[in-house]
Amino acid sequence: QGIEKVEYAVTEKNFSPVLTGILLRSKKSDEGNKLTFVGTDSFRLAEFKTDSIGDNNDFSLIIPKLTVTDIQKIAEFAKANECDEIQIHYSENLVAFQANIKHTKILATSLLIQGNFPEYDREEIMPKNFNTKILVDKNLCEKAIRKIGILTRDINNFIQIETDKDNIIISSGKTSKGAGVTNISAIIEGAPVSFGINGRYITDFIRVMKRDELLFNVVDKQKPLIIEEKDNTQYKYVVRPLINS
Repeated sequence: QGIEKVEYAVTEKNFSPVLTGILLRSKKSDEGNKLTFVGTDSFRLAEFKTDSIGDNNDFSLIIPKLTVTDIQKIAEFAKANECDEIQIHYSENLVAFQANIKHTKILATSLLIQGNFPEYDREEIMPKNFNTKILVDKNLCEKAIRKIGILTRDINNFIQIETDKDNIIISSGKTSKGAGVTNISAIIEGAPVSFGINGRYITDFIRVMKRDELLFNVVDKQKPLIIEEKDNTQYKYVVRPLINS
């Protein structure tokens, strides 16, 4: 589940090798052992946290995106066979994921990417305080973005989102194919706001959501915004806004 939640934010081609992989980090805290999955391409970042079973040591591993498909297959096969536990074994250069199903061990192994993953948990990258919160139905939001996206494919899927009383207005601005605008109902708390964003980034997040409502946490039109599922603090998606030139 953790890999599925973050792998779409990773690109296989990047100027920095560490950004072509998924960060897997285990860390002890007062709340118990936490396992964190992180993926980023420097324009967006997805983070998913879950509980870790057992008394694990702290570790930080970067797994190539090219190999995560095999790991996902093991997890799906284990779940289908009522095995809820995946063991992680690692060395300096190698990681192995193991599922024990009916006295049979199933393994997926991968070389690790060497290097230091960016320290992303900083206010300028992952804000903690927001001026506006926008709650929308994910299906209505996806439908509206795809409708406007027909016009914006040639301009980095740029869309403009603006609050308006109990609605958000989603528009394309002027494009070579014309201009489009639509609106959907929303619950809005805080100051009015307008920001540009890559619409495909939002639909990527919606695709892996399990809940029905989508929450935008916005500082202003220039700072990164955090997108979440309603009432789910385990999963955060950070996106840099776009400026329409």
